[in-house]
Amino acid sequence: NQFYSAKISGTGNIAPIVNIYGKGATDNQLYSYNAFTSGSQTAYAPVIMSNYFGYNTALVVQNIGSSSAAVTVTYTNGHSDNYTVAPGAAESIYTPNVSGVTSGNTLYGATVTSDQDVVVIVNESTPSTNRAASYSGFSGGGSEVRAPIVMKRYYGYNSSVTCQNIGTAS
Repeated sequence: NQFYSAKISGTGNIAPIVNIYGKGATDNQLYSYNAFTSGSQTAYAPVIMSNYFGYNTALVVQNIGSSSAAVTVTYTNGHSDNYTVAPGAAESIYTPNVSGVTSGNTLYGATVTSDQDVVVIVNESTPSTNRAASYSGFSGGGSEVRAPIVMKRYYGYNSSVTCQNIGTAS
């Protein structure tokens, strides 16, 4: 078993999307995310889970810089871990394996800092029901944001909105 990271280049403007699908016991899972055109030295991930109502996450950090990146992942409970990521490579951090993240019904956020530009995605899944989702980490935020679709019992669909405070004030 192995995963890879990629750099995609074209002769004109391109806008790729990445789909990840399961095989075997996870064959009903589908993850999807938009590829990145640029990165940053700080990225935020507002939803990190370790058996949070059965859900787990994997935080993936790709170094898009030209030399090895010194990466620190700091969780909202103050725990942090350091990684060295080669240029063009990615580090996949499966949240249930992080010693400072408690298993159970606690929702975390994470801040990724690096001395090279990085991009971040988070894959969420629950093995018991084969539900899956992906989202891209954020390089910044704002005092006002837009969510184009939020649902409450709309044809059986519901939404969850999680906000991570990336500022210095409460």
